[in-house]
Amino acid sequence: MLISFVISQNLLLMPSVYWYDKRQSKQRNRLRVPERVLHSFALFGGGVGALLGQACFRHKTQKPAFKWSAWLGVLLLGYLVKVIISNYFS
Repeated sequence: MLISFVISQNLLLMPSVYWYDKRQSKQRNRLRVPERVLHSFALFGGGVGALLGQACFRHKTQKPAFKWSAWLGVLLLGYLVKVIISNYFS
């Protein structure tokens, strides 16, 4: 179940959210995705997807906070995978 969450978070949800926000940013007075939501999704399992969305849609690439939260999300996910694997095989 955790694997399906991580895959869907990184391959479907995060790139879709970045695409939606990029699309909304081009149209004035449209409802945007709050920055704290993008940071939260990146930190809680979607760091790879955030980096993918930034690269594919060239969105939020100039703001250092988005790069940091995405990479921190990748590190947290890597640590979680390490803990799970070490507990599973011990």
